[in-house]
Amino acid sequence: MSPIRLAIFDLDGVITSTTHEHFLGWKKMIELQYGIDIPESVESLVKGISRAESYQRILTSLKLPMPLEKIFLQHLAQKNAIYLDLIDRFDESRILPGAKQLLSSLRQDGIQTALGSASRNAPKLLRSIGLADLFDHVVDPTTVPGKPNPGIFLAAMRHFGLTPGECVGFEDAPSGIEAIKAAGMIAVGIGNESLPGADFRFDSLADIVAENYRHLFEDNHGLPSEIER
Repeated sequence: MSPIRLAIFDLDGVITSTTHEHFLGWKKMIELQYGIDIPESVESLVKGISRAESYQRILTSLKLPMPLEKIFLQHLAQKNAIYLDLIDRFDESRILPGAKQLLSSLRQDGIQTALGSASRNAPKLLRSIGLADLFDHVVDPTTVPGKPNPGIFLAAMRHFGLTPGECVGFEDAPSGIEAIKAAGMIAVGIGNESLPGADFRFDSLADIVAENYRHLFEDNHGLPSEIER
């Protein structure tokens, strides 16, 4: 099996956490537009998917009619403005455990890194938390289908002229794991959720920095064996 030459990371829930800020953006927009206080349970519905699909799911869950396209886009823009105001306050303290250390280790070992996030605001977030220089490429999510379609992972791979066997993806959501596997790559699940289909799962990237780093990237070239979970 080929050695791993590219690590592709999701952003939210893997590198930093913006899930709650996204939810607060939706919550405020829905309150302003509909006068409805959406329940906390809606937060899990919009994890790891595009802005438009998130809004569609929220409308369905609240049994609200789909607005005309012009209004729909205005609502998306309003939600995004609220969200951007929230993430403007992000700094290096919002990096999740192990992320900076793992990215630095990959850089030292000559393994390329790419961001495969559905968020259009990902470049801004990377700059805010001080990690932009540790990514070799950021896939533009507007140019590929959303997860669980494998397009964003394949786009990262093609950017470097590699094959699926040379790539590993890191995700915290089932749709992301499905996308990685559909791309033919090794899938690493991050977080305490059950992630069916993941080849490996760790609570955070911090669990990969030490002994598991050697197993995942050096000894077995990503082959599941005696890796610690």
